[in-house]
Amino acid sequence: MFNFNIKKEFLVYLQKLKKENDLKIVDTHVHPFDVMGAAHYYDYREEYSGELYLKENLENKKIDYRKPGLSEMLKFNKTATILSKNAFKFFPKTVNHEIKKLYSKTSEKRALEEMEKSLVDEAVFLPVEPWINTEWSGKYYSNKKFLLLGSFDVHRIDKNKIEERVKYYIEKYKIVGIKLHPNLQGFKPLPKDNPQEIAERLKVIYKMAEKYSLYLLFHGGTSFYTNFPDKKYQNFKRANNNALLENFCDENGKSEIFDLNIPVVIAHLGHFGLNKINYKLAKKIIENNNNIYFDTAGVSPKLIKNFIELIGSKKIILGSDAFYNKMIFAIYFVFEAAKKAKTNEKVNDIMINILGRNYYSRILRRR
Repeated sequence: MFNFNIKKEFLVYLQKLKKENDLKIVDTHVHPFDVMGAAHYYDYREEYSGELYLKENLENKKIDYRKPGLSEMLKFNKTATILSKNAFKFFPKTVNHEIKKLYSKTSEKRALEEMEKSLVDEAVFLPVEPWINTEWSGKYYSNKKFLLLGSFDVHRIDKNKIEERVKYYIEKYKIVGIKLHPNLQGFKPLPKDNPQEIAERLKVIYKMAEKYSLYLLFHGGTSFYTNFPDKKYQNFKRANNNALLENFCDENGKSEIFDLNIPVVIAHLGHFGLNKINYKLAKKIIENNNNIYFDTAGVSPKLIKNFIELIGSKKIILGSDAFYNKMIFAIYFVFEAAKKAKTNEKVNDIMINILGRNYYSRILRRR
C-alpha cells in the first residue's frame, strides 16, 4: 500500500479495454487553478505553457504522473483523511507553500501530458468563482480535448444577468455544465436554506441550467482550508460543511434540485474528507431519482467498491481532482474497486461505465 507505482500490465489492460470497446476515458473533475485560495489565478504564468515548461518539466523529468503522492499511497483511506485534516490545521503555511508550488507550473501542456500518460482522452475543467475564474479557465485551457463548466459567484452576481452570462459562456467557451461548491462559495444547496438574495440567485442558476441543458456538478462532503488565502482575494465567505449529503435533500432523498430535468452530479461520492459515510441516504437518493450521479474524485477504492455494490456502476463517473491528485490513480482505484465489488456486474462493464460511457450517454447533453 505504502510504495507502489502503476504497473505496465495495468496500462496494457487499459489500452486493450479502450480499443476493444471503443472507449473514450473522460476525467470529469479537474481544477485548472487552485480552488483553496493559496495561489491566485492572476499569478498564472503563461510562459509555462511554452518552452520554459518543456525545459523545466520534460527535460528534467520533474513530474512523474505514475508515481503516487502520500494520499494516493494511502489510497485516500481513513488515515489519509485524518492526516490531511491535521496538515491544514497545524501546518497551514506548509500546505499553502506546496499548493503554490504545484499551481505555479500548471498549464495546458502539462494537462495534455498527464492525460496522455494516463490514457485519458478528454478532461472536464471546473472553475469555482470567485476562487477560479471561468474566463481564465476558458482562455488558458482551450484545447479541443478539454470541456469546461461555468461558475457563478452566488454572493455578488446580479440575478438579472445570470442568463446573459450563461449564454455568453455557452457561445464563447461552449460550457457543458455548471460547477457549484457550497463550501467554497458559502451557500447551502437548497435555496430555502439561504438568505433571500442567495436563494433567488440559486433558483435562477438552476433554472438556467435546465433551460440550456447544462448539468450541475456539486461538491459533496466537507472541506479543509489553511485560512491563509492570497491577499488578492477579498473576504469571500467559505464554510466547511454546507455540502454534506443531508443538505441536498430530505431524509427520503427528495429535493427541488433533484426534481430538475437535467443530470445532477455530486462529487467525491458525496463524502469528501469524511470517514463516516451516509450509505442510507445515498441509496435513497438514487432509488428516488433517476438523474443523480456521483463522481470518484479523491476517494478510496474501498468507498468506490461500496458504492458500486450500493447503487451500481451506471450511477458513477470518473473524477480525479487533478491537479491536486493524479489522473492515473483515479482510474486505477476504480479498477481495484471493480475487482473487489460483490456484484453481478462484470469488471470490464464497471470500468467502461465509470470511465466514460455514463458521462457521454447519460450526463453530457451538449458539446
